[in-house]
Amino acid sequence: MLGVPASDFTIELSWQWLTQSMKLFIAPLLVGSFTAGLALASISYVSIIVLWRQNVIKRWRERKLLRSKRKP
Repeated sequence: MLGVPASDFTIELSWQWLTQSMKLFIAPLLVGSFTAGLALASISYVSIIVLWRQNVIKRWRERKLLRSKRKP
């Protein structure tokens, strides 16, 4: 996605390792988080709109059916 080649990863618990690793991983982490957030937000938005529309259509049909039963 970023065009950065994969690199070997070893864990060393030190402040120097942490700062160097963050320099390498912060851009992919931010891009991946933004991409995942955007995708999930878009899917959620569309899902809510579809569910709301189906609910409105269902209620409209129920209301129409009740009105037709009331009329003589």
